[in-house]
Amino acid sequence: MAEKNMTLQLDLIGRINRIVETNSKNGVGLKDILIREGEPISGNTPLGMKYMIGSRNNSERRINNEDETDQYENENRRRKYKTGEIDYFEPWGKDEMKILFDSIDKNWEKNITEKAIDRPLATNIGRMRVNLFTYNGEYSVENEIGINGKLGACIRVFPDISVKLQDLNIPASAIEAITSKNGMILLTGGTGVGKSTTASAFLQYLNETRSGHIITIENPIEMIIKEDKCRISQREVPSNIKVMAQGVQDSMRQFPEALLIGEIRDWDSADAAMFAGESGHIVVGTVHSNSAIGCLSKMLSFFHGSETTRAESLSQCLLAVIAQILVPSVDNKTWIPIYETIALTDQNIKDMIALRKWGELQKILKEGTNNSLICMNQSLLKAVKEKLISSEMAIKYSTDKSDLKKLLSE
Repeated sequence: MAEKNMTLQLDLIGRINRIVETNSKNGVGLKDILIREGEPISGNTPLGMKYMIGSRNNSERRINNEDETDQYENENRRRKYKTGEIDYFEPWGKDEMKILFDSIDKNWEKNITEKAIDRPLATNIGRMRVNLFTYNGEYSVENEIGINGKLGACIRVFPDISVKLQDLNIPASAIEAITSKNGMILLTGGTGVGKSTTASAFLQYLNETRSGHIITIENPIEMIIKEDKCRISQREVPSNIKVMAQGVQDSMRQFPEALLIGEIRDWDSADAAMFAGESGHIVVGTVHSNSAIGCLSKMLSFFHGSETTRAESLSQCLLAVIAQILVPSVDNKTWIPIYETIALTDQNIKDMIALRKWGELQKILKEGTNNSLICMNQSLLKAVKEKLISSEMAIKYSTDKSDLKKLLSE
C-alpha cells in the first residue's frame, strides 16, 4: 500500500510539473495553480484565472477563455474526461487530493482543522509553495478529516533559474544599494508580485561579487540559491528554527555577510531586522504593503509607542525601499515587473523619514525631480514607452490613474 501511494504521489506531482512545463513552452507566464476537488484545474495567468486543458497526444494545449468555462458543466465534457480524450489537466477527485495532501503533510488531517497548511514542494523543474485548505463545509468532529467539506490546493510556482538583477529592470539607484557594506533593503508589494524573485536576485548578485556567508530565514524556502563565491545557508521556519526573529538573532553569531528575512510581519521580526542592519550586515527583508512610503509607515507601525525613535534608527540603517507590482506584458503571455523606489542617497531623504514627513516625501516622489526617487507611475509610463506593457494595463494597475492618464497624454 505504501509503495502504491508513493507511485500515485509521484504521478500527481508529475501532472503538476507537466502543467508548468506546458505553459512555459507555450510562453504563458503561469504564477499559480489552483486545484479544487472535482473541478478542472485552474491557473493564474496574465489573462486572469483560466482553466488548464491538455490533450492526451501532447500536441494541443491551451488556456481557456473565461467565456468558455460553461462547457465544463455539460455532459459531453464529462464524457470526454471519462473516455480519456482529456489528459492530466482534468479534475482531481477526493482520493487524489488526499494523496497530494499526504505527500505534503503526513499529519494534514489533524493540522488542517487549525489552519491552512503551507509547505514547500521540490520538483525536478523547480520549487513550489503549496497551500492546502478545505472549503464549502462546516467543522465536524465526527467527520473523518475534521472538516465536512472539499479539499483544495493553491500552488505558487518559482523558477528554477538564477535571476539577474539587470534582467529585472530595477532602477540603478536601487541596485547601487546592494553594493553597500551594510544596511537594510526593504522589498514590498502585495502577495504574488515577485518579491521573492527580486530578493533572490539581490542575493545572487552578492553571491557572484563577494565572498562570505549568506543566510536566509524563510517560511518556507522558495528559491534555492546555488553557491558561487559565497557559502549559503537557507534556513526554514519551522523546520530549522521556530520563528523568524529567532533565526535572525541566531544568524548574528554565524558570521553573515548578508541576511534575507523572508517576511517582516511583527515587532519581533522588525526589531531583529533593524538590529541586523545596524550591526554591519546587508539585510534584505520583505514587507506586505502597496507602496514604498506605505512600507516605511508599516515598518514603524510595528513599534507602536516608540515610532519617533525608531524612525530615526530606520533612516540611518535603511539603504532603499523597493515597491513592486507585476503587469501583464503587451502580448499577455508573461509578467513585467514594475518598481517604485526610494534610495536613501542624500541626507534630505533620510531627514524626511526620520521626521516621518510622508507628505513631503510623496510630493518629491511624484515630481520626479530626484533620481533616487522613482514613483510607480513613472515606471509604468517608461514600460509603456518601451512597449513592454499596454497603456490600458498601465492605467489598470496604477494607484493614481488620473495622474498616469495625464502623463500618457503628454
